[in-house]
Amino acid sequence: MTHLPGIAAQNHRSGRRNGISQPGVLGLLLIGALAAPTPGACVETPEAAKSAVVVIEELHEKLLDVMRRADELGYQGRYRELAPVLKAGYDTPLICKVILGDGWKPLSAAQRADFIALFTRLSIATYASRFNAYHGESFVSGEIKTLGKGRKLVKSRLLKSGGGEPVSLDYLLNPTPQGWRIISVIAQGVNDLSLKRAEYGKVLREQGFPQLLELLNGKLQELEH
Repeated sequence: MTHLPGIAAQNHRSGRRNGISQPGVLGLLLIGALAAPTPGACVETPEAAKSAVVVIEELHEKLLDVMRRADELGYQGRYRELAPVLKAGYDTPLICKVILGDGWKPLSAAQRADFIALFTRLSIATYASRFNAYHGESFVSGEIKTLGKGRKLVKSRLLKSGGGEPVSLDYLLNPTPQGWRIISVIAQGVNDLSLKRAEYGKVLREQGFPQLLELLNGKLQELEH
């Protein structure tokens, strides 16, 4: 059985080697409101949004490469291989800002930097931990839509070996001066960033910033051991 890794998957580890774990992708990410098409949203051909698609295809290619060499690389090797692609492909500062919501503004620049750095490490660790085997999976890019604020929604599917039910993966990308960056991933219609926002926001409000970092560090240590 094939599963997908995601923000929710950072909460626990699976003892099974399924290649990919579920639900949701790392981040996949951002609350559903960001992914909602605005009135007049249009469908584009792959050529019209080629650069956005390239970001997704490069991520998928690296994931498959790491999965195929999972045993050879080990966890640390997978982490090193995935880190550059994930850092370049995701708009992590924006993701972190949305996750913390109203709690973001009162944070100092140093606190924001600490949270972004730790969240980035946790996200990479989640991918490295979950994409730990290969069973003939493949990715296929599909429809592309232009949404509000110039964002792109790139639809794709994860195809399982043996003719299993495909898994839908919708990527929301934001235009930045550095190029297209992923800000949300919706797997099988599930975007669990809102759950993370509720969890992290509650800890920040009720326990404070040091306890929030402690929470993320705990999740990171679970994945690393």
